[in-house]
Amino acid sequence: MSLSKMIEEPPHPEEMSHLMYTTMVCVPRLGYPLCLITLPTVGVTATTRHPSNRLKHLPNVKRHWHFNIEAWAQRNIIRYQVTRMTKRYKHLNGTYYMFKSRAVRYMSINRWPTRLLNLPITTVKMAGDAFVFSLADGDQELDANGWANYVDVDPDLVRSERGQILLEKIIKDTAPL
Repeated sequence: MSLSKMIEEPPHPEEMSHLMYTTMVCVPRLGYPLCLITLPTVGVTATTRHPSNRLKHLPNVKRHWHFNIEAWAQRNIIRYQVTRMTKRYKHLNGTYYMFKSRAVRYMSINRWPTRLLNLPITTVKMAGDAFVFSLADGDQELDANGWANYVDVDPDLVRSERGQILLEKIIKDTAPL
């Protein structure tokens, strides 16, 4: 089965109960302000070998990546644990994931890392829109059947100054990976 068919097929009926909507942060490729976006998840089980398949379903970002097969094939998910927020922002502690594509030959470079890090555009390995999503903490990250437990990102991550600083740190730390 080709990758293009795999990402366009409807989910298997037993997967339907696990697919859901999740709210995450969108890091627009053109450097526009960070924003919240709600997307459905899509199953990624066992058809291809990819490290992200351990989650069994991922936010469906195909439309944001212009249905580019290479963008999906070169997706990268980087775990980022936040544990030391001050009392006022303690609710922002948690497990975040940077979800991006490294397909820089097929989509335009994301401008956020170049702006934040003042790096030459050729050193950035983030193409198209990127996303920051969150899963439940600790042993609740995956359910009993191994499916990812998505939790909506707190709006303060985008709306508060401290949340913006945290997002910029996540972008800076994960951009070159």
